[in-house]
Amino acid sequence: MSSPMPPVDYSDEKVGIYVVTLLLAFAATLSVSLRFWARRLMRLPWGIDDYLALIALLIQHGAEAGTIVCVELGGLGRDVRLFTIRNPNATVYFYQSIFAIEVLYALSSPIIKLSVLAFYWRIFPTRTMKVACIVLASASIAWAIVIGIVDFVQCQPLRAFWDVQLQQSPGTKCINIILFWLGNSAANCAIDLVTLILPIREVMKLHNSISRKIGICAVFLLGGVAFAASLTRTISTIVLYYVGVTNPNIVEVYVAVIGACLPTLIPVYRRLRYGDASKSSKASHSGKKEISINTIGRISNRTQRRTAGEGSFERLRNEDSFYPPDSQHTHHIDVSGNGDCRPSKDTQLDDIPLKGIIVRHEIAWSDDKSPVV
Repeated sequence: MSSPMPPVDYSDEKVGIYVVTLLLAFAATLSVSLRFWARRLMRLPWGIDDYLALIALLIQHGAEAGTIVCVELGGLGRDVRLFTIRNPNATVYFYQSIFAIEVLYALSSPIIKLSVLAFYWRIFPTRTMKVACIVLASASIAWAIVIGIVDFVQCQPLRAFWDVQLQQSPGTKCINIILFWLGNSAANCAIDLVTLILPIREVMKLHNSISRKIGICAVFLLGGVAFAASLTRTISTIVLYYVGVTNPNIVEVYVAVIGACLPTLIPVYRRLRYGDASKSSKASHSGKKEISINTIGRISNRTQRRTAGEGSFERLRNEDSFYPPDSQHTHHIDVSGNGDCRPSKDTQLDDIPLKGIIVRHEIAWSDDKSPVV
């Protein structure tokens, strides 16, 4: 005997869905914009991790458009029995929108993971980290391929996914959509968890105080909001399996984009608080003015008291804090008297009188204790 139908729900969650998704869309867009601004503040070129974050955001905006269709034409947020009375095709629009969202999700979710891994690759150039990034990137790409294939074969024929009448046909075969969501969400959650804890090992190897290491770890753990969103989606999918299909989780990727961008926004925070993207609170409160010196290869920062008559120096990026202790650093410094070092337009590089401070900073990375050649 079939179970009795649940009572009709007259509530309308349409406004709530719009508020949540549009606010997250705005926050994610702002995060990516600030990420690019942070790179510009530090006078660094935009990297592949930045572009991947932008691509993931644009794809998810496409999924947001699908969400709007799902709300307006498919009745998302309202009892489907009431909505179909006014719009008999609501079920078709609903499942077509869900299909589009799932396809776009299979693209945007792994791309934002690749952005995070590219960020790790850039700031932790050790062999262990690179191997881990390759493994996780391969897992993310494999996940995307599998989910993309299943999206298009989940019903035979595919049209049966949104055509309820065709689903009743004897020749139609469809997988359990809730179990499919649960499987891809659980795998996605596992990849997010490993990605979240990946930089902890490298941070603990730094030559810094415990409090400094904890602070750096906290910055990277800001990306944990992506894991939290993925875990929430997994739990909600389990609930859907036992309770029945209600409203799917459609905000996970936006949260992941925000989490991926947060660790990169430190220059923006320093610019807004201290007026200088490369100043720390310690330097700002000590009464000293930071100056930086141009380098060949990597960069070097020095904090000195500026005396009258000193020329200004251009601030460069500070990545030394992420170098592990097993890396080898070689500094070559030449110092000569003060003078005007500005060459004329016709002066060749080799003829420039290098008056001032010149630093060459060479770094060799090694994960073992063997000597580096």
